Amino acid sequence: MTFWESVCDLRKRGCIPYQWCVADILPHLKRRYRLNTIRTVPANQSISRDGKEKGNYVLRGTQPKAFRLGGGLYELIDDPGN
Repeated sequence: MTFWESVCDLRKRGCIPYQWCVADILPHLKRRYRLNTIRTVPANQSISRDGKEKGNYVLRGTQPKAFRLGGGLYELIDDPGN
């Protein structure tokens, strides 16, 4: 299971809120992924709703997986819980 599949699974099961932060996913993913991955992937593969702010992976051509809401909050673009 990829990092983002894991985050989607947490949303499907109601383990994390609709708008989540790294602290919300950390307890669930820390045995599967490195701490550095958990802390950096959301920022790097996210985009602001207006498209002005893009993470490093998005700037390099990777599809964004989450909206960056500010204040360390994220929201899955294709949220399975909605």
